[in-house]
Amino acid sequence: MQRKNLYSLLAEYSSIIFVLPSSLLVGYLIGEWLDRRWGTFPWLSMLFLLLGGGAGFLQVFRILNRKRRP
Repeated sequence: MQRKNLYSLLAEYSSIIFVLPSSLLVGYLIGEWLDRRWGTFPWLSMLFLLLGGGAGFLQVFRILNRKRRP
């Protein structure tokens, strides 16, 4: 039983590796698409990259904070 809890905890924390880079990438791609559409390069790319980073850090914080609650 103890070993199963350890593996599930490791699986949950290993998801952090994918959350931040994927949110940055998605934010940048949305900004890039909007920049091409409206001709505002590089402003929307930078804005959505920052928004994606903020969303990624928020999700990492939620993952790390999830196990602290009883």
